Amino acid sequence: IYTLSLHDALPIYYRQALGIALEARRADIVQNALVASASGKQEEGQASLLRYCVQQCTMHATALEWRREVLRLAHARYQAAAQPDHVAAAHCLLHLGDVAGLADLLIQALGDGSDTDQRRLAYQLAFELEDNASQQLLQAVAKALPQSDDATAPVSIMRSVLGGRVSVDLYLAFLYRCCKADSQILREAKAAVEQRSSICHNGLVLANALMHAGTTRDSFLRRNLEWLADRKSVV
Repeated sequence: IYTLSLHDALPIYYRQALGIALEARRADIVQNALVASASGKQEEGQASLLRYCVQQCTMHATALEWRREVLRLAHARYQAAAQPDHVAAAHCLLHLGDVAGLADLLIQALGDGSDTDQRRLAYQLAFELEDNASQQLLQAVAKALPQSDDATAPVSIMRSVLGGRVSVDLYLAFLYRCCKADSQILREAKAAVEQRSSICHNGLVLANALMHAGTTRDSFLRRNLEWLADRKSVV
């Protein structure tokens, strides 16, 4: 392990040394391994070692304080890279529950909002957080972002993403556009079903619900309101 303090340490030993350091809870050796992997010209090796570090820490580190310390080290290395990996850094901050850090990272990724690529990266980070973070954390991060009265401002859009409104609209638009349900099947089944059969009636109502789930398409129900009202056995 201590060979990591030497400049001529072989890169093939970084992962083994890092694994032992994580087991031994040696923060100084963990930092030495991460710094040593970044000192050379092997960017892929550095990124791989950081991913390994975060993975082992989040999956196997049972001591909360030790896990948080390693995640802080990994986050610092992600931010210190020549090309910072904001997605991986956000992953570390998410495990840490660092509201201020996440808000600062989003603002840093957004920049002044004039660069299209920067805006896309910031929005992608917001979507990643919306998919993985708790509602409490998302609300706290949204409150920590700068306020803007302009609903079309990048920071306002990012706050909408964190609130889940954008994802809901996108999912709804996708399900509505891609719905291939054949309403003719329901109409023919309704015509063939015995009027007194509550089981078949309930089956048709459930079939319509499953065929149009999440699409907001209710044309079959609207065209058959009297048929629905005549049955008291609707589930």
